[in-house]
Amino acid sequence: MDPLRQELDRSPRALDEDAFFTEDRSTTTTARVAFQFDLDAKGTRGASRSVAFSGFLNKHNIFTMTRVNPLPHARRTDAGAIDKSIAKWQHEATYKCFLSKAARGINPNGPNQQALRIVVLFGVGSELFRHGICGAVEDSSRPTLLIDVRGIEPQHIIKFHNPDSPKDSKELAANNRWGVGITETSIQMIVASLYGRLIRYEISICAAFSTGYLGLQDSISKRLFPLDNLERVVLFDCLYGSLKGALERVQAIKGSAQIVAYIVTPGGNSFPKGEERFETLTLGKNPRWHYINLYIGTPMGIQYHAIASARLIAEAVSTSPPILDSLPADYLKAFADLSARLPARGQVVSSESIFLKVKGALPSSAQSLEKFSSVAGNKTATGNFYKQVSVTRKCITRAQLLGWNALPLGEEWHDMLLIEFAWEYLI
Repeated sequence: MDPLRQELDRSPRALDEDAFFTEDRSTTTTARVAFQFDLDAKGTRGASRSVAFSGFLNKHNIFTMTRVNPLPHARRTDAGAIDKSIAKWQHEATYKCFLSKAARGINPNGPNQQALRIVVLFGVGSELFRHGICGAVEDSSRPTLLIDVRGIEPQHIIKFHNPDSPKDSKELAANNRWGVGITETSIQMIVASLYGRLIRYEISICAAFSTGYLGLQDSISKRLFPLDNLERVVLFDCLYGSLKGALERVQAIKGSAQIVAYIVTPGGNSFPKGEERFETLTLGKNPRWHYINLYIGTPMGIQYHAIASARLIAEAVSTSPPILDSLPADYLKAFADLSARLPARGQVVSSESIFLKVKGALPSSAQSLEKFSSVAGNKTATGNFYKQVSVTRKCITRAQLLGWNALPLGEEWHDMLLIEFAWEYLI
């Protein structure tokens, strides 16, 4: 498709089945069909036709478990009020789980096994697929179980159950965001299901992305699982003011636990109204926390956007048939120049100084965003590509490369963060 003159009505990939990145693809392909609309100069849809794309199923083995959400829902009516008619009703939580290579090698009956490392990511539920998170933890040196907890967005259709009358249920739009939690009991059930029995484990990392901050904060505040072995809490562009108590509780219980917060967009974090910039972050300037400033429009933010979006474009032009098959010549040149210089995915460190504080040393194959962009040729290549950001945004939104029409401005900054930097602190 030509993103300057056409758009798709849906994503060319299935969010819960397809691998978005080459390294996560299986050899099994499937056809994905969308309607492609022609656009006039004002962006109004005209003629359409059905087009087929190749979907690549995720090669990673994903285990899914459902349990009742241990946190109360906050469903609203269409008028915006709390829906009191189902105040005590419940709904199921979805936990998608992935074992790293080292974790798959554990013999549950063997002696002196290394403890299974539990990483809980509170998100929107599609991170293992469209963000390539499995690949980020696959080669972790420590055996790792990644549990992705699906939070609730307003457009989700939720099946509610009346606990006092099990046969009584309703399917309703959430009309709000709320947290989905996970208990230690559920974690133990997941571990036992994967290994045939409960083995030794430690809950080592908790992370949140997007609406997942609600599940993280309430799971910690309500003491749903122990924090004794927690090494790190990672916030992927979701440092909201309401997290203050939960984060302070983490460090009160486990003083050595690191708090790492990526700050990228004004809508993904709390700021004083009218003063949405990194320096005025509501929960900013805590000397015990680590802030990674990739804020929209800043020099490092621009470098991040250029690199991450180039990876998305690369995936869209390399498939057969390609998702994007018509791009301006000057755009293709800028894209080719940057692509030729890009380190592999999972080798760019967002902030060298913070990585050293948290982990002690850079991986031998990695280089920092600062050092990459300090090389004159690299800086020129990223700058030239970013000058074409309006075309990039049309590629991302009109071809739905992130799985949805990522508008308004800033949404793709938020949504590309895990694609580029999840590997840093989830392992």
